[in-house]
Amino acid sequence: MVAGGIVAGYAPAWKDISSVDMSKFTHINLAYAEPRANGTFALESSYNVDELADKIHRAGARVLLSLGGYSGSAHLSDIFKYSDSRGTLISGVVDYLKTHNLDGVDVDWVSSECNKVDVQNDASNLLVFVRELRQALDSAVMPSGTKRLLALGVGMTPFTGPNGQPLSDVSGFANWVDYINILAYDVNGQQSNTGPNAPLNFEYGRGVQQSLVTAIDSWTQAKFPANQITAGLAFYGRSSMAKTDMSMQPWNVYQAQEGVARGDNDDGLWADRCTGNPASYSGVWSYGNLRKQNLLQSADTAVSPWQRYWDSVSLTPWLFNPSSKVFISYDDQSSISAKVSHVVGKGLRGVTVYDITMDYNNELISVVWGAIKPDNAEQTSLSPLPKSSETFSWPSSSSQTTPTPTPSSSRNSSSSVSISSGITAAGVALSLASSVFGGPVIMGYYPSWKRAQSATVDWSKYTHVNIAFSIPRQDGTFTFEDDWVLPQMISQVRAGGAKVLMSVGGWTGSNFFSTIVKDNNARSTMISSMVNYVKSNNLDGIDIDWEYPGRLGDNCNIFDEANDTPNFLKFLQDLRAAFDGAFGVKQKLITLAVRVQPFDINGVPSKDVAAFAKVVDFANLMQYDINGGWNTKTGPNAPFNFQQGEGLQVSFVSAINDWVGAGFPANQLTAGIGFYGRSTIALQDMTKDPTNQYQAQAAVVPLGDSEDAPWYDACAGSTANSGVWQWKHLRDQGVLTSPATASAPWVRQWDSVSQTPWLFNPSTKQFISYDDPQSLQIKVNYAASRGLAGAMVWSSNMDYNNELMNVLHSWPSGPVVTPPVTTSATSSAPGTSTVANTSSSSSSSYETASSTTSATSKISLSTTVSSTTAGGSGPVAGGACASTGIYQCGDSSGKKAGYFLCLYGKWVAQSCGSGTVCLQSGSAISCGWPQ
Repeated sequence: MVAGGIVAGYAPAWKDISSVDMSKFTHINLAYAEPRANGTFALESSYNVDELADKIHRAGARVLLSLGGYSGSAHLSDIFKYSDSRGTLISGVVDYLKTHNLDGVDVDWVSSECNKVDVQNDASNLLVFVRELRQALDSAVMPSGTKRLLALGVGMTPFTGPNGQPLSDVSGFANWVDYINILAYDVNGQQSNTGPNAPLNFEYGRGVQQSLVTAIDSWTQAKFPANQITAGLAFYGRSSMAKTDMSMQPWNVYQAQEGVARGDNDDGLWADRCTGNPASYSGVWSYGNLRKQNLLQSADTAVSPWQRYWDSVSLTPWLFNPSSKVFISYDDQSSISAKVSHVVGKGLRGVTVYDITMDYNNELISVVWGAIKPDNAEQTSLSPLPKSSETFSWPSSSSQTTPTPTPSSSRNSSSSVSISSGITAAGVALSLASSVFGGPVIMGYYPSWKRAQSATVDWSKYTHVNIAFSIPRQDGTFTFEDDWVLPQMISQVRAGGAKVLMSVGGWTGSNFFSTIVKDNNARSTMISSMVNYVKSNNLDGIDIDWEYPGRLGDNCNIFDEANDTPNFLKFLQDLRAAFDGAFGVKQKLITLAVRVQPFDINGVPSKDVAAFAKVVDFANLMQYDINGGWNTKTGPNAPFNFQQGEGLQVSFVSAINDWVGAGFPANQLTAGIGFYGRSTIALQDMTKDPTNQYQAQAAVVPLGDSEDAPWYDACAGSTANSGVWQWKHLRDQGVLTSPATASAPWVRQWDSVSQTPWLFNPSTKQFISYDDPQSLQIKVNYAASRGLAGAMVWSSNMDYNNELMNVLHSWPSGPVVTPPVTTSATSSAPGTSTVANTSSSSSSSYETASSTTSATSKISLSTTVSSTTAGGSGPVAGGACASTGIYQCGDSSGKKAGYFLCLYGKWVAQSCGSGTVCLQSGSAISCGWPQ
């Protein structure tokens, strides 16, 4: 943070501000003076301006007159256009400041339907106005000799230029103003869906695609200096009426809404002079009134019937009342902390709060003040940019990192709802997914060329293991070079209780997939080869890693843009039929490794991949290798969010959204986790700009860890390094002394957009992007909140003392009703998997068994099952139920696939696995084949 950091706040003229602790602010903006068409203006205030200014000065802060605002910007376009009205406004402002001993002026040109607009000239006319106003202010210094300040309140993108687009260069404004305040709130509200009022990050494809992060980036990329920017913070939230019970999808902050709900006790009917619409409520809830009116009994605990949730993308909380269906998005201590951390990390001048009356016992402003630690407000000029050594130290286990704080609660965790046996709402989300293996699925790849390291892998940590890779030949047969050790590899995995699949393809093994799935003979050959291979090696299924249908992966690959994807679907349908015919329906697994966007057709990701989900068990999202040595800039290997305009515009979040949006069920997706990072060589010392992990890099990739060696790319005809650093070697080769502490000369940084760490060595200029326990916890929480089946790991040999695997095993767990498994390869009528019934929470287990072996493995669950299903009809979706976490079959006939989960007092309809039904046996329920 720049020395002399600003903590400014708006003081609305119509409010009582007598109880506000002015000492917590460096600047107070008296809002709003409203200009008239001729350039004169009026400030109609409930307070005495002279007395208030004196009080603020005695508290050590500066006082500015705020000009404009939502209702006061109607005439600014015309005023700034003409020299006469411009001069009238400027002289009136200067006289007002001198008369009332104010320190400066803040100009808030805010858009409204009343405003006159001149797209061609507004920006240039504003520049003329601020230049003339600056010159007038400089000739009217304070009695103390201090120059008066000029600030601008601005939107989330730079001023609009003549072409209707944001200007790409606004550096000229920085010459005349002291700072700008980005009004980074009221982002979502009037749309068809609920959403965060003031997101730190936006969620790709959902809600308004703007946030505090993108706003700061937009202004700095348009050449406005970071040390002349303050970030707007909202000490309030907005409410609306949801159309549905949002507690049924507690991980989803974006749900249909039907209008504004009345806000707090201070919210009254107001007539919008611009629209002329009937008087309405604003829906505003101040943080103070959330506390005073007993919606929140503490900063992070809601009072029933209100339920509090956390959105892990926007990094903001939200409240929901199931009885009234009122939704409130707001900011609290955790979200303010996250924003201030980002502000500090980006080197901004400070923050500006709207408004100073909305806090509660200084709970929010104390978070701000403690982080920014402003100097005395009476400064005569802007402080210089911080030196590269001046970094903000946020409490963590490493003094070399500046992470964005993430509250311990995940996106969907509720502080007000107790779900049985300590199950979080994220666990319920996983239950809703009805994962076919009792979840979570933890799938790991076992590279055959690393089999010597298998003794260091705890295979009991996995539910599924894919042995990699068998390579397809052009005729449809395939080969596994290490066939001679395959029995040993399978035995090692099965000893840990996991299912074993053979993975076919991979980066260098996808050359002929396109021609194989196109040709009837080759397709039939591959299918029969897979059936025989599974049978002869007693495998649980096949994983297909085609990189990539419809687009080029490895340079040697054949691909057909128009037909690869439909041909692949036909192949998978035939493979499923062959497996079901040879082994019994759904007795063998088919899984896919897929890229971050659905399969391409004619160069565009498919919009509908639902048909694939009907014939495969899981799709494993490869949410890594997104940025690397193939780019011109450094960047995150596996970003949680992408940064707008930097690096590849895909991420962990966007991958889930794109696949689910294309019709692939979330409970058949696994989240791809890389137990490694990638290194490149930067062209400059990245510690000089530690908040920016996108910096120019060399074309040559350096060697990675001790296992990396130059490898020959037969397709490219060249030799290169991979640059890969496995997590275990970051830990055991002296780069990281603990998961979050770098060893000198390495420096660890945290990127608050991608939510990943990165390392830099100033002496070698080597950059490493990777994942650690902190970044993986964010991904695990989000994946669970979206109802994914579990996680997939590349690769199983790369961990260090289970430091990363233990995070995956922190996956929010919950009661899961599982579909059947079989214990015999020849059984055509598999048995059922039951969940024991008790009248209270109890420990039960679900047993899995390979369809070709009697060896079983247990996953312990904690569950509560209703004992009221015997006889009669079952519950009704939306109907009342007694206890969160209990289950009931749809009826007791044993003919319906449906069952119900009690969630927050209401029944939620669920479905058993494909082809199975909900069965009642005494007071226990299970999903099994029809009897």
